[in-house]
Amino acid sequence: MPQDTVPLVKKASLLNNVWGLLKNGIRILIFDYDNITMDFSNDVSVSANGIRGFGNGFKNFWGLKQTDTEGPNRLFI
Repeated sequence: MPQDTVPLVKKASLLNNVWGLLKNGIRILIFDYDNITMDFSNDVSVSANGIRGFGNGFKNFWGLKQTDTEGPNRLFI
């Protein structure tokens, strides 16, 4: 029987392929970028001028008892 004349090609294992993809992905995420900008904004304002009460709500928020005459209650804040 004649010998096989096709040379054997050594294939990379699946783990080596996955490791290479992971390394390339991390390299792209960390080093291959032109410009990254981040903008954050926060607005905590209430324009409810129909609130009944004479206080600022500090006692209603931190106190044990809540009364309607001392500003907004804990749920509003």
